[in-house]
Amino acid sequence: MELVMNVSDIQRCYQCGTCTGDCPVAWVNEEFNPRRIVLSLQVNGQDLGNEAYWLCAMCFKCLRCPRDVKPVEIFSELRKMAISGGVENVGTKLVKAFVDVVKEYGRLVETKFMLKFMGIESIKMLPPSIAFKMWRNGKVSISAKKSECAEEVRKIFEVCENA
Repeated sequence: MELVMNVSDIQRCYQCGTCTGDCPVAWVNEEFNPRRIVLSLQVNGQDLGNEAYWLCAMCFKCLRCPRDVKPVEIFSELRKMAISGGVENVGTKLVKAFVDVVKEYGRLVETKFMLKFMGIESIKMLPPSIAFKMWRNGKVSISAKKSECAEEVRKIFEVCENA
């Protein structure tokens, strides 16, 4: 599966670094560097298993590129290709868990989402005393209720999957 969108855009990049300088994710996460990712795409081609594409916050600040490369659109396309290609990484796992929970309940149920995404390990994220306080105050629920429109939401997913 080849990247169809923005192939010429990737080649236009002359590595000025404007995208990385404007990127709020790059400011706080050294692993995410749009300039280096585009360079890697130029030199090595696409790697759908690269989890860096999933770090992009989709803020569109990189659109100030003087060469109109649009890294955000490239990353979005690579994400879609990874999902449709069945690539297993943190990003695709997260999307699959989110979709599965929303499809089943008609809304996001955070506890179910965390269990589906991280498994039983997600329980260890909160100390029991805090988890109990959150449960007592209605912030998290052990049981998940389906939304009144859960069936309609499921049908929307079916229509989208068959389109």
